[in-house]
Amino acid sequence: MDKPELSAGALKRILCDNSNLSTGTNSSIMEPILQLLGVENVSAHGVKRYKIILSDGSVSYKYCAVLGSLVQSFEDEIFTKFAVLSLSTYKLMETNNCDNVIIVVTGAKLMVSGSSVNEIIGGPVSLEYGKKSNISALDLLEAGNSKHGLDDTQERRDTGQMAVPISSINQYIKNWTIRGRVTHKSAIKTWNNSNGSGKLFTFNLTDESCDIKITAFRGECDKYFDIVHFGKIYFVGNCTVKESNKKYSDTKHDFELVLHPGSIIKLDNNNDTGCPKIQFDFVKISNLQNMDLESVVDVIGVCKNAGNLATVSSTKFGKDLKKRDISLVDDSKMEINFTLWNKDAENFNGETGSIVIVKKARLTNFGGRSLTTIASTVVDVNPKNSEADELTKWFAAAGRQLKSESLTMAFGRNNDTTLVNLDAITRSNVAISTNSMLIINCIATVIQIGKTVSYMSCLGSCKKKLIELEDGYYRCGKCNKKIIKGEDRIIIKLCIADATKSVWVSAFTEEAEKLIGMSIDEIISATSNEESKIDSIVETILFKKYQFRIRSKLESFNPEIKSNIISVSPINPIAHMHNMLDSINKLIEQ
Repeated sequence: MDKPELSAGALKRILCDNSNLSTGTNSSIMEPILQLLGVENVSAHGVKRYKIILSDGSVSYKYCAVLGSLVQSFEDEIFTKFAVLSLSTYKLMETNNCDNVIIVVTGAKLMVSGSSVNEIIGGPVSLEYGKKSNISALDLLEAGNSKHGLDDTQERRDTGQMAVPISSINQYIKNWTIRGRVTHKSAIKTWNNSNGSGKLFTFNLTDESCDIKITAFRGECDKYFDIVHFGKIYFVGNCTVKESNKKYSDTKHDFELVLHPGSIIKLDNNNDTGCPKIQFDFVKISNLQNMDLESVVDVIGVCKNAGNLATVSSTKFGKDLKKRDISLVDDSKMEINFTLWNKDAENFNGETGSIVIVKKARLTNFGGRSLTTIASTVVDVNPKNSEADELTKWFAAAGRQLKSESLTMAFGRNNDTTLVNLDAITRSNVAISTNSMLIINCIATVIQIGKTVSYMSCLGSCKKKLIELEDGYYRCGKCNKKIIKGEDRIIIKLCIADATKSVWVSAFTEEAEKLIGMSIDEIISATSNEESKIDSIVETILFKKYQFRIRSKLESFNPEIKSNIISVSPINPIAHMHNMLDSINKLIEQ
């Protein structure tokens, strides 16, 4: 076959044009025809890339690289040695400790396969080329910030062309600029320890090739937090590149970026193309009941009710937390409670009828099934997308009048009678309850008896344990008074269980009397206040089933959950049967 004609002189013209070094434009020659003289896989740290040698028939240049989506064509061996190709997009880059400029090829079309040519075209001479300009992509961005910089149209054109794929970022290149959409932004986090104090926030930047985590500490945190907005597109350059810590990063990139005083972040106001829209994997609310607890999910729903901002005291964190509960409903006709914390709770501005998108919420078993924010959660009110439009129409037509069924049981209220399982008593559920106190109703079986304690208490509402004195009197440490006789009281430690969990609980005198079926006076009289005899009476309740109302809270002096029985009653078989039938019917209807 006839040898294809190459674009002689194209490589020199590409390398000698100063504007290419700063902007990466293809202005020197449009889509030059070149030959591939060498291909070497130089992938490292999980980033795929190829080193290639290009020839225009007159000269060859060995400092060439392939990045971005074009890499896959080299992986598939579409481009092989001796192939003739047309360069559609490329840019120039500088490297550390190297006086040569790299031609980065990001787009090319195959003209003739390597197997068809199978030889070198022309007589190319190896070209060595030193840097012709000190202008870099970062310099251009900085110029755009000055009053003598480029106008918006020119700036958009140039910066859009000079951005390198996010997937190409590693520790061995410099003077790069990336362009991407913010697909996650955290709240500001603070720390204070023996090494000092500080603050930080993180955000993820995403383009068509990959996403990467970016962290701003201290001064950069203050400088950029109000500048970076979820969903917007930014140019970012001159950051510290470090290996990604997968313990704290949910991106697939092997590296992450850290901002420093010389870093550049610039909003791309004029171009919303070239970066993927934020992707959601929405789950219908009705399907949440079938998902594993602790799953991280995306949900879109209508705000059926927005609670007020509240302050709760957290024993676990030793500080007050801001909290807001909202109810979300969707066209699956199911409703769920969504708890927002701290900044998310304070910044929520939705109301009844607002469309709420939640990205990366955690599914918990608080009250059956509920959602809560985590560090990476994003909440967007009244977004502009097709799913939101469809949900708005549904709510206006039918959803507003719908009597939806909630996946979240409203337990924890003083007047609530909803039955739940014992697995609702968890550290996280107790911590997020009002005043860190969780109240539930359950049906459980007594499976073990712990220590039973009898004592003499102060009279009236005090009920503190009395101290016996040598003169036969008793003294109350709280009331600081002596009395001749107090009130007999008892505390029983029980382990109760259902199909989901076992929990140790304490039953004080009034509830202990109901469990045993004897008054405290009858118990003391029958046992002469001997603990061994009291234990034998208490053991009569072993393996019996009751309906309990339990209050659980976190101890202030240790991280243990303490649970007390606040009421107990025999099971009403008829009422219990009706409850089970209702539950079965609801499952059948789903």
